[in-house]
Amino acid sequence: MTLKIKKIIVTWFLSVFLFFSVVAGACAYSSILAFGDSLSDNGYYEGYYGGTPGNTNPADIYGFQRFSDGPVWVEYLASSYGLSLMDMAYGGATSGWDNPAAGLPIYGLQWQVDTYIDNFGTISSDTLITVWAGGNDMLNYASDPLLYNPLNAAANVALAIQTLINEGGANFIVPNLSWAYIDPSLQTGAQSWIQPFNMVLAVYLENLDAIPGINIYAIDLTQLSYTGLNPNGSVTNPDGEEGPFARYDSIHPSTAGHQQIAAYIVSQVPEPATVILLIISLAGLAGVRKRMR
Repeated sequence: MTLKIKKIIVTWFLSVFLFFSVVAGACAYSSILAFGDSLSDNGYYEGYYGGTPGNTNPADIYGFQRFSDGPVWVEYLASSYGLSLMDMAYGGATSGWDNPAAGLPIYGLQWQVDTYIDNFGTISSDTLITVWAGGNDMLNYASDPLLYNPLNAAANVALAIQTLINEGGANFIVPNLSWAYIDPSLQTGAQSWIQPFNMVLAVYLENLDAIPGINIYAIDLTQLSYTGLNPNGSVTNPDGEEGPFARYDSIHPSTAGHQQIAAYIVSQVPEPATVILLIISLAGLAGVRKRMR
C-alpha cells in the first residue's frame, strides 16, 4: 500500500470521526435535572409526592404552575438537547429551605435537593443539572436582611451544588441573576442586591469548577440582551405597549424571553463529547494535510 493511499484512508477515517462528533453531541448528556424557583418551575408534579392534580390547597399548588405564558427556559433547554427533564424547581423557593411566597417552611432549594436525594438516591455523572436560585431571597430581603442577604444566598446556591456533587453530579448550569427581566421601575433596587450576589456566586462557582471531574457552566445573564422583544410592557400588564414582550409580569420573563435565555445558555455550554471529538478530528486532519503537501 502506497503512502498516498494510507494518507487517503487516514483522512477518510478522520472525516467520519468528525461527522460522528456532531452526532455524538446530542448524546453527551442523558437527561436534565432542574432545581430552583419560579424561573425554572415548569408546573409539573413529577418531583413532588404531595402534589397531585385536583389538589386545591393554595400552598400546595403554588409551585405546580408556570409563572409565564408558556414553557420556561429549562423546557426549551431540554428540547434543544433532545433530553428528558425532571424539574424539582418550585415557585417562590428561596435559596435556603423555605418558601415565604407559599407561606411554607419547605420547598426551598435546600429542601428540593434533599428531597430528590432522599427519593431518588445518587445522580448519574452524565446528568446535566441546572441550579438557578436567589431571586426570592432578594424579594424577601426587607423582611429579614440577615437571612435573605445576597452573601447568604450565594453561599446557599454553592451548598446545594456541593451536596449534588457529593451524590455524583458532575455537570452543572448555574445562571446568575439579571435585571433584564425585571420591571424598569424596580431595576435600580434590584441591581443593588443582584450585583454582590453575582460577584460572590462567581467566586464560589470558580472554586467548585476547580474540583477534578466537575464542570460548572456559570452563565452571566447580565450579558444577555433580548432581541426583538419589548422590555417595557409585559404580557399580564401591557400598559398600552405592544408585544411581543420580554416580561410576563414585573419579575418573570415571558415564554419568548425564556426561549432567548435558553438559546443564550446553549451557546455558552459546550457538549463534552462534541468538543473532544472535534479537537481530535480537526487536529488529525490538519496533520495529514500538512504531511501531504
